[in-house]
Amino acid sequence: MTMKTEQMRVQMHDVLGGCPIPDAALDQYAAIIADLSGAICNAAKTLHPEDTAADFAAFLDRFAESADDAS
Repeated sequence: MTMKTEQMRVQMHDVLGGCPIPDAALDQYAAIIADLSGAICNAAKTLHPEDTAADFAAFLDRFAESADDAS
């Protein structure tokens, strides 16, 4: 389940007493988290019994590198 920006804001208020992150940055962070969560879920669906934790870690590394390339 993807966390909505408003849910993040509420959690920060609960924990910190306020939301120190500007709305635009919080929206961008929420989008990044949603993309990463989606990629992890999609990758998990394609795992096979013979896949190892190292295979999945390599996938996450490639995902992170491609995100860096897009910025």
